Amino acid sequence: PLTTIYLDAVEGGRVEEKYVDDGTVMKKGQPILRLSNTDLQLGLVTQQTNVYNLLTQMQISKNAAQQNTVSKLNQLADVESQFKEAERIYNLDKKLFAEKAIGSQEFEKAKNDYNYLLQKKKLSEQILAQDSVSTQQQLEQAKRSYEGSQTALNVMNQKVGDLIVRAPIDGQLTSLDAEVGQSKNKGERLGQIDVLDGYKVRVDVDEHYISRVFPGLSGEFDFNNKTYKLIIKKVYSQVNNGR
Repeated sequence: PLTTIYLDAVEGGRVEEKYVDDGTVMKKGQPILRLSNTDLQLGLVTQQTNVYNLLTQMQISKNAAQQNTVSKLNQLADVESQFKEAERIYNLDKKLFAEKAIGSQEFEKAKNDYNYLLQKKKLSEQILAQDSVSTQQQLEQAKRSYEGSQTALNVMNQKVGDLIVRAPIDGQLTSLDAEVGQSKNKGERLGQIDVLDGYKVRVDVDEHYISRVFPGLSGEFDFNNKTYKLIIKKVYSQVNNGR
């Protein structure tokens, strides 16, 4: 075959099931065999639990932040209402004091109440703004943590998915070194698939003809009562046993 694709175990495990045998013509993505790996499967369950917990915690934090914001807004609304009333009384008393209709003690009380609630209003607005920024930062951090955990879950899903060995291309499964019950290590060779749309021929040549063999040289090959035209694509120049 012109093209051969080797099948290696992306993840190690025990051979649980074989779907096809040697010689089967495969379609890309068709399952060949299934491995089991308890550690990977437990890791997937653990990661799924982590993602669920993070999602739950993120929702709890979001709800708590919303309730806290509502509480702060209510407090600010109360302060603003008190401030407006204190401002009204202060402006009224200021006018009455100028007309000597009230004493200085009553005016000073109205003035102090006004200044106190003015500062309290500013402080409430500052607290609300800081709380909003802090809440946004916490939610962003929780979101990043969740996204990172989700990415890890996707990787674990892919690893578990790799326990089902599939044909990477269309071709013929010309060898499959796996039996049910066998343990296969990560990276171990499981077999190969040959693409059937083209072939190559390898020929041993006597070392005396090395200088006469070069890429592009044409030739012929008889097989099954048919003559095939060949073109040399590659020369292996190393000499072994005079060939």
